[in-house]
Amino acid sequence: MGQFCFVRFQQFDYKEPENVRELYEEFKVKYGKNHANDVDEYRFTVFKDNLKKAKWYEAMDQGTAEYGITKFSDLTAEEFERKYLNPEIRRQLSVINVDVVTSDKVPPESLDWRAKGAVTPVQEQGHCGSCWAFSVIGNVEGQWFLKTGQLLKLSEQQLVDCDTRDYGCEGGWPMVTYEALAQMGGVERETDYPYMAHQQRCMLNKNKFVAYVNSSSKVSQNENQLAAYMAEHGPLSMALNANMLQGYFRIRRGTGCCGINREATTAIIR
Repeated sequence: MGQFCFVRFQQFDYKEPENVRELYEEFKVKYGKNHANDVDEYRFTVFKDNLKKAKWYEAMDQGTAEYGITKFSDLTAEEFERKYLNPEIRRQLSVINVDVVTSDKVPPESLDWRAKGAVTPVQEQGHCGSCWAFSVIGNVEGQWFLKTGQLLKLSEQQLVDCDTRDYGCEGGWPMVTYEALAQMGGVERETDYPYMAHQQRCMLNKNKFVAYVNSSSKVSQNENQLAAYMAEHGPLSMALNANMLQGYFRIRRGTGCCGINREATTAIIR
């Protein structure tokens, strides 16, 4: 976590693909992008710039992750942040002070909580900055499975609508969310309170609660302790540097370049 990067984007040796226009047209077909003629050329310029950034990020990560064309490749960084990230994290980082738990155990070489049945399928948050809700619910689902042996698909929409301490589609902070969940008294199933990708009137039904949260803890940022704690205690909710997520494909192992701009939250499972 203490590494620094010295690659300058402006000096990065990059050669634009000769078939970049073809790649752009394929991208539009694959992701159903239908831009008006007067904005299509601008989106093509953004697309080309994001291709360059993807290659730059890949070089910085030194083979630890793969970057390339994603459904976000025609968005500027500002548009991506506005639609998908979590600005509330910036506001809360200096406000919340929680005791940190650690682990003195050696983490295993590999562990995947999906294989152990503790993780529900991946979902799409849509154009709503609700990553914080998905992150917390993913953690609660895993913890409930470890406690009861039941893997329940719980409701993110309940948090988006009914958590008055966070900000719905405008972002949230997991440490606050756990407190809000405890105050609500429980969580409904996703089938009873389905995800809508926008904030609406709270329709909480306490008679349909199927899982409950009493408290939460903050885990050390040390990667070895983080891995050891996750191996022992199950999937975690985690805030991460979101600068590179726009062109992110998949990670191979721990990232080689770190940042401090934590704007996205996710559930970490392996």
